[in-house]
Order: sequence, then C-alpha cells, then structure tokens
Amino acid sequence: MKQVITFIITLLCALCAFAQTEAQDSIKTKELGEVVVEAQMQRINAEVSTYIPMARQKNAAQNAVSLLSMMSIPQISVDPVSQAVQTAHGQNVSIFIDYLPATTEDLSGMKTQDVKKVEYFMHPSDARFQGAKYVINFVMQKYEWGGYTKLNANKWFGVNRTEGSVYSKMAYKRMTFDIFADETYLTNKHIGQNLAENYRFTDLYGEGPQSVVRKSETESSHYSNNSNNVSFRALYNTSSIQVSNRIAYSLTDIPHNDVNSRLTYSTDLFPTSNSSTIASSRDWAIKYNGDYFFKLSQQFALNIETTYTYGNNKSDSHYSTTNRLSIINNAKEDVHNATAYLHLNWNPNKPNQFFTNIGVQHHWNAINYYGNTPSKQKYDVGLYFFGQNYKHIFNEKWNVGASLAWIWETNNASSG
Repeated sequence: MKQVITFIITLLCALCAFAQTEAQDSIKTKELGEVVVEAQMQRINAEVSTYIPMARQKNAAQNAVSLLSMMSIPQISVDPVSQAVQTAHGQNVSIFIDYLPATTEDLSGMKTQDVKKVEYFMHPSDARFQGAKYVINFVMQKYEWGGYTKLNANKWFGVNRTEGSVYSKMAYKRMTFDIFADETYLTNKHIGQNLAENYRFTDLYGEGPQSVVRKSETESSHYSNNSNNVSFRALYNTSSIQVSNRIAYSLTDIPHNDVNSRLTYSTDLFPTSNSSTIASSRDWAIKYNGDYFFKLSQQFALNIETTYTYGNNKSDSHYSTTNRLSIINNAKEDVHNATAYLHLNWNPNKPNQFFTNIGVQHHWNAINYYGNTPSKQKYDVGLYFFGQNYKHIFNEKWNVGASLAWIWETNNASSG
C-alpha cells in the first residue's frame, strides 16, 4: 500500500513541476510528506475479538497452530513444540474452523492462505461452540466448487523415524468432503535405562538386617512402532443448518519393545544374572463423530454433538531371568465410548443471552488378563450433565454472567 501511495505522490509532484515551468510566478511549490495508510487488523468488543492475518503470515505458516503463533494474539499463548493453545492465564482453548470443532488433522491440513480472519471468544453464547469457555474460530474462504490436496513428509536420522500424511478437501456447492491419512514408522535400538534399587531387609537369610543394592544396566534393546490414521468427513453447510459426519480408523502396532539387561548386586548372597523383557502391543479403534447445528429462529439455535468409539487393545509382556524367574503379563481389552451433548441457545435480545447444556457420557471397558495371574475386569462409567447459563452484555464493552450445573456420575467395577 505504501508503494502505491508514494507513486501517486511522485506523479502529483511531477505535474506541479510542469506547471511551474509554464507560470512560475503564479504557482507556489510545497514539499509533500510521506503518507502511510494502515489497515485495521483487529477489532474487539465484549462478544468477540477479531484478528486479520497478514499475507506474509499466511504464506509462511505451515499449519493452523503455526499461524496463531505468528499472529501473536494477546489473549492466547501458543507452544510451538507441543502445539498446545491456551489462554494467557493457562486455560485450554478450544479451536473451531467455521464454527465446527477442529481435529488435529484439520489443523495440520489447513490451507492457511484461505484464512480470512481469526476470532477469539470468551464464554461464547453461540450453540455451535458447544459450551466451550474459550474459543478460537478460523473463518475460511468459501468456494462454490474446488479444493486442494496437502502433502507432508518428515524424516529423522538420529532416530529412525519417518512420517507422511495427506489431507485433501473438496467443495461442491453446500457440500464439503475431506479425507486424511497418515503413517508414522519408528525404530530404535538405543532405548533402555540404568537403574539402582536399594532393598532393606529386617533379616536376610538369618544374617540380620541387610541393605542390598541391585543395579540393572541395559545391554541391548529393540523398539519398533507403526501407526496409521484414516478419516473421512462429509459436511453440509448453510446459514441455518450445519451437518457434519466423520468416521475415522486408527491403528498402532508395536511388534517389538524388547530390552536385555545385566543384573548385579552389592552382596555375594545374590549372583550376577541377566534379564530379558519381550513385549508387544496392537491397538486399533474406529470412531464416529456427528455435529448438527440448526438455527430454529432469530432467537433460538440448537447444536447436537454425538460420538461413538469402539477400540480393541492387545498387549503381551514376558519378563525372565537366567535364574529361571518368569513373569507373563498379557491382556486384551474391548472399549466402548459413547457421548451425546445438546446445546440450546435463546437470545431474546442482544444484551441478554441464555444457553442450556445437556450431556451424557458412557464408557464400557472389559479387560481380560492372562498369564501368571489371570483375571477379568469390567468397568461401567456413566456421567450425566445439565447446565444453565446466563450472560448480559453492557454496551458491547464488558459482560457479566452466571452458571448453574448439575452432574451425576455412576461407577460400576466388577471382576469375572
């Protein structure tokens, strides 16, 4: 913008010089100062703080979180290592994209050049934010049709780690589809630790009180991990209705988590020996997530969130020593998690806002231990929630509110 204005000023000065040549006595010259025009990059009121990212920030950012870090929004703190986003006082911030909850895949796959503005809400009344206290909402460029595909790949050589992911988004009129897939492969033959443990006995083999130090030193190890994630989402979006359905599958396979160690003792009562731990695990899960928003009228809005997850986990562990000690600890687990939340907003007028939250969570876990000490455990945990909130906004500068909540939790653990 500054270059354009400088060019205009230069042109005007050239015209003035030409006029002076024709009639020097009738025209007085005056040196013009530099003119700088700055765009309004932020707007703040009691409901929302709005920030406009600059083009160089959007082009330099690799993902949504790195864009937040570059924008330096004063109300939030961004950890570039853990990718955590919190308020300046340490509370967690929920992140949304066009009023829909953003997953890790959405944030990493975002095309940052399409970000029009970033909104920060504190205790928002909009039902689409599902009762979150602190919210960052990315408002994106809308397309009639079209899309993009984003590829990421990383390689570490100090530790043999390879990562790759693909995120593809396609829009057609009011429908948007996106697909995400990634894989992480890791091997490491330098894991393990050296331990020194101090045991105190009141009477050891009739020798009276004894203190024995056992040292464990890792001699060799082998760890490998292969993780995969795939997800697909279909979104229908209008000004009054949002319907989002996402299904995802994840798999983590650890075929080797093995360690061989040497055991030494501070007394001759125990001979030097070797220990071996051979362990493996395989976890997979399938998850459904549905978000539904309906603008019932100018005063009423309804948001419903539902999730269901089924997981299957299996782990095997065998610890043995050269003095014939053998400990086998294997387990299988089935997991069912289901949640449903309803958020109802009633805004009779702009200063007064009421929102009601109703929620149900239920978790079922069945664990089967087999090996040296076989057993079966079942867990049934339920949580039921009801909350009523009120907020009053004064002159769009500050607000005051009150909340009332009721929570009922049930726990049932049994062994088979």
